[in-house]
Amino acid sequence: MRTFRPNTAVAGTQSRHLTTAIILSLFILSEITISLADPRQRTSGPRISVRDEVFDFGLLPPEALATHTFWLKNTGTARAEISRLATNCGCTQAPLTDSLVPVGDSVPVQIMFGSRTNYGQVEKFTRIFSNAVGRVPALSITAKVLPDSVPPGLLAVTPKIPTLELSPEERSEAGWEVRVTIKNTTGVVINLKPIDVPEPFVTLAEDDLAIGPKETRHIAFRLRPDPGKAMNRSVTFELSDAAKTHLTIPFAVAVK
Repeated sequence: MRTFRPNTAVAGTQSRHLTTAIILSLFILSEITISLADPRQRTSGPRISVRDEVFDFGLLPPEALATHTFWLKNTGTARAEISRLATNCGCTQAPLTDSLVPVGDSVPVQIMFGSRTNYGQVEKFTRIFSNAVGRVPALSITAKVLPDSVPPGLLAVTPKIPTLELSPEERSEAGWEVRVTIKNTTGVVINLKPIDVPEPFVTLAEDDLAIGPKETRHIAFRLRPDPGKAMNRSVTFELSDAAKTHLTIPFAVAVK
């Protein structure tokens, strides 16, 4: 009768491997626990956050230049350095003006979108290249570009691109008033809520922006461009319809 004798060498090796695996697992688990428990370890290094990563211009005329400023905040523990901004379309510009972001500070990034003849619903992205750790958000803008042949569904704006022409010598501390005619084509009151006004370059001269059914109103804006410089800025409203439609009026200042 044969007697079974366990191989103690193999059993010992397997036991050591099992012990090593258990110790390694406990070490990894402890590292994860420490990382989750210690917020300083989670946010170590520069981190970039954006409060609103997507901005909707809404209804926009063709051949217009619409602008919106995003604010990038450094929520990390070290200074953030932005090396460049890259857009996914030649119709979108994102000049880099501030490349260094101290801890806790924010810097503006102005996105300029040229609607050209990009009819219909459009979406454009701007990527941020930096030394930040973790997820770095992309800046996104959307718009619905309506050709001149399509009648407005809610409001008719005239002129579609209000333009102010100035000579290089013209100066005005108070700025220049530009009036825009807006006609309500619906049978209900439409309220315009300004959600993006690029002050101090553009300001609204009045607060009551309700337009009655089939009513036409002349709304005053005040433009304050830098002396002798061309300027493009836009004002975006949220309308009071059920869809909360956005409407953007692009302004242009030309130097003669």
